[in-house]
Amino acid sequence: MHYIELDDNGAFRGVYPLNEEIAGTAFYDGVLVPVLSSEPAIGFKQVMGSWPALTEKIMPGCSVHIYRLSGIPLASAKLGTDYGCSDGHIERL
Repeated sequence: MHYIELDDNGAFRGVYPLNEEIAGTAFYDGVLVPVLSSEPAIGFKQVMGSWPALTEKIMPGCSVHIYRLSGIPLASAKLGTDYGCSDGHIERL
């Protein structure tokens, strides 16, 4: 399990392994995908089809929105393939 660290202004700081309990940490069920704030609002199919391209632009200090994907078979972790389920749900946090 990993966590996404944001500063108080919503700027991306990094993704780190979660090795211990951290005060102020919020836990969400699903997959969290950081997307640049400058990107237009996106839906489930756009994230599933292009999440690597969306996330590779993220650098420390960038302002981001966090999208939570749910309804995905997480054990198989088949993001970005034809195995993505069409009944999934995306929510901008």
